[in-house]
Amino acid sequence: MVLIIDKNDYRYPKKLGNAVANSQTFRRFQVVYRENANRRPTNGAMEDFIGKRGTDAIYFVYYSGHGAQINIANYLVSTYLSAKMPSDFAYDETDLAKLVIRASQAQAKFSLDVIPHLFLR
Repeated sequence: MVLIIDKNDYRYPKKLGNAVANSQTFRRFQVVYRENANRRPTNGAMEDFIGKRGTDAIYFVYYSGHGAQINIANYLVSTYLSAKMPSDFAYDETDLAKLVIRASQAQAKFSLDVIPHLFLR
């Protein structure tokens, strides 16, 4: 099973040209997919993914889009970035650590998380 979250259509920072195309290879598997999703749909995709997981399979989480590091926390940036100050990220964006912890709660044979794009600073 694969969880894919792709984001191209950013208002800010800048639009990405190939984030959605990057995941085409994985779509032949059983997939939970969200394209250009903001915080709630991204978190909802994780909950859908965890709800479908079993203990006898291999799982893969793939994110393609902008991210940001604020102090020691990393965030997946929404296509409609609304954070005005660094402290806003905790409320407005998806916390990568929480996503990875939540994904690891379902026991699987093997799980891999891939976040291929560079993070903004």
